[in-house]
Amino acid sequence: METRDIHTFIIELSSLYDNLNKCWQEDNCSSDLYRVFRQQEYQDAYGKLKNADIESLILGILANSLNEKILTRLRILIDDNIQIYQTRRKDFDNIDFYKVYSL
Repeated sequence: METRDIHTFIIELSSLYDNLNKCWQEDNCSSDLYRVFRQQEYQDAYGKLKNADIESLILGILANSLNEKILTRLRILIDDNIQIYQTRRKDFDNIDFYKVYSL
């Protein structure tokens, strides 16, 4: 993986986590049409994360000896993502998905 590709991949992952974190912080965890829209966003984000070639990214970082500062924002966003989930876990776990599905 070329250095430019690695930078692009890191920027894309950072953007994805940034958007996901904003959505999670704003999510009211209700069972209304708003929730249906958010579920689709979450599903799309999860699909992108699932398909991300993290192994190639890591190998590229190691092979190109990238400066650690390049990864700082991504690391912070991932840490924030974990913290948001841990803080709001009960909210997310109490969503009535049957009701959301019926909408």
